[in-house]
Order: sequence, then structure tokens, then C-alpha cells
Amino acid sequence: MITIIKIILLPVICALILFFIKFNFYTYPIPLGVFLGITYVISYKKNRFLNLFLNVLFSFIVYFTGYLILLLLGMFLNQLSNLGTVLAFVIAGFFVSPILLFFAYNFLFTFPKTKFSFMVKTISVLFLAIYSFVIFKDGNTEYIKIADKNSFLNPYLLWQPVMLLAIQLILHQKELKALFKTKNR
Repeated sequence: MITIIKIILLPVICALILFFIKFNFYTYPIPLGVFLGITYVISYKKNRFLNLFLNVLFSFIVYFTGYLILLLLGMFLNQLSNLGTVLAFVIAGFFVSPILLFFAYNFLFTFPKTKFSFMVKTISVLFLAIYSFVIFKDGNTEYIKIADKNSFLNPYLLWQPVMLLAIQLILHQKELKALFKTKNR
């Protein structure tokens, strides 16, 4: 039970903070890096400050890389009308960025290479990409402005809690397996 609370609590707190505090373009990646950093700094005995710093740094790198990809894709796909703009947002922000985040954080946490890890990564990326496409498909640009909408339906506010939950599930998969194995006996 404690494992499940530990896994779910971080994304819930992150969602609440993102909902109640308005982050601007330049500060938006901070919660993800700080939440992961603080959570896992406790488990590392050495280089705690370095680990926290790297978590925040990786969060910024992934965020601005995703934004750069959005700009580049937008230049090409924008000519296809509104759908091109939507595809640029979905591909850059909700497909490529989560994959980059998993890749970057694998250096810090060394994700286990299991079917479960692959499944969690795949489901989270597909969920974010499909959900954001459904929200943006009609050219609903109001959600595209990060700071303008504090809604749990906003894909940008949902992105960080979903990724936190995915990383938590991957990192705690042994504990989850043991927990569910004992319940099935």
C-alpha cells in the first residue's frame, strides 16, 4: 500500500501545483525536474545536489529541445493549414519530448529493460499524443498557450503528471510486482 501511495502521490502533487500556480514559458519545466530530483535525491547517498541539478537540467533540455523541434516542424507543417500546426504540436510536444525525457532520465536512474518498462513508456507516449491530438485537432489554439489555461484538461498541464507517473511505475516495478504477487497468493 505504501508503494502505491509513493508512486501516485508525486504526480498528484505535481498536477495540483501546476493547476494552482501559473508557470511561464521559461519556468514550466522546473516542477518536473524538482519533483523527480527531490524524490530520488533521498535514495542517493552521494552527489545529492548534483543529482537534483541534473534532474532540473534534463527537464529544461528536453523542454527546449521539444520547443526547437516544434519550431522546425511548424515551419514545414504549417503550410498544410491548421492540421499541420496541430501535427507539429502533437509530434514535438507529446511524442518526441516524452521519448527524449525517457532517454535523458535513463542516464540518471537506469531504467530496467523489461516488458513492463516498454509497456509503460509506450502507453504514456501514445496516451499523450492521442489525447493532445484530440484536444488540438479542431485548431483549438487556446490550449496551446501554456500560461492562459489552468485546466486539468490542458495537455500541457497533464504532460508532467503523466510522465512522472510513468517514471515512478518504471522505477518501482519490482516493488509493484512483489506487492501484486503476494496479493495473488
